[in-house]
Amino acid sequence: MAEYTIGIDPGQTSDPTAFAIVRRIPGETKPLFHCGHLERLPLGTPYPAIIQHARRLLQQETLRGNAELVLDLTGVGRPVGDMFRLEGLNPVRVTITAGNDETFIDGEHHVAKSILISHVQALLHDGRLLIQSELPEAPALRTELEEFRATVTDSGHWRFGARSGAHDDLLLALALAVWRGSKRRMGPVHPDVLARSAQIRTRHSLDRFGFGGDGTHDAIGELRAFQQRALARGR
Repeated sequence: MAEYTIGIDPGQTSDPTAFAIVRRIPGETKPLFHCGHLERLPLGTPYPAIIQHARRLLQQETLRGNAELVLDLTGVGRPVGDMFRLEGLNPVRVTITAGNDETFIDGEHHVAKSILISHVQALLHDGRLLIQSELPEAPALRTELEEFRATVTDSGHWRFGARSGAHDDLLLALALAVWRGSKRRMGPVHPDVLARSAQIRTRHSLDRFGFGGDGTHDAIGELRAFQQRALARGR
């Protein structure tokens, strides 16, 4: 079983590509999850460079042979997943959907956004998801949590999404990582496929890989405020 999960939300025309690395730590009754790496690549980074950057992360000593990739195909389609596969990385493929269902069809997971975000909320509420406070992108993630909206439809279902003009790439990358990390069966990328690496410029590089740190931001307090705002909007 892989100890680390790397969530990838590939960017499009107006959205940057986001990476989130989460470590699963066994607990007495339930596992804990520590996010020790959040990163956005420069806007417009081509897909081959994204793939090589994922490979470079997997070559980190802590992650080598001990991490699994989870790739969001929503909006970018299967060809991007095929590019990863041809490079030997074989990510878990996920298409984010509406509704409240989770299915597995033709080697691809279809997971409702409500499931992904609710899982993050539940872990934060239980104190089982910790985000390293000194990460350069931690404030951006906090903003995404604050800007993410939840409304209730006439049928009683929750609908999740960032407000108009806001980003949710870091939040989705994190949600993918913790969703997969909660699954029992996880297969790491084998070190033999990591013979090559690419050096591309990123906004923030992985200077050190410590999980937990000296403190985490007040995620539970932010979650409660977010839920209160969501309910107020739904009235």
